[in-house]
Amino acid sequence: MLDVPPPFADDLKALEKANPVVSDPRRWSEACQDAKAFLAEWGAEAQRIGWRAEEIFGLHPSAPLARYDRMGLVWALKGRVVIELTEKAAILEGATNFYRQ
Repeated sequence: MLDVPPPFADDLKALEKANPVVSDPRRWSEACQDAKAFLAEWGAEAQRIGWRAEEIFGLHPSAPLARYDRMGLVWALKGRVVIELTEKAAILEGATNFYRQ
């Protein structure tokens, strides 16, 4: 069983329950897997340093996969792994940075 910090547990359940990007079920499935992997490894640290659920799970309501400025980390991962998490950014494998909003 995945141990998810309370601030993120409801958001993970909501993501797994309903696809917010109905036009792309593959991206939804990938985001669900990435969310579980991220939270298993980094959930407690994300909570400790103040990451908000919106920064992890968020999407723009009318242009979910087009608005990168409102896209949460799990949607940006696309199967990549977070190798470092700071108060300002997530550093992904492949030298990519995801900056907090």
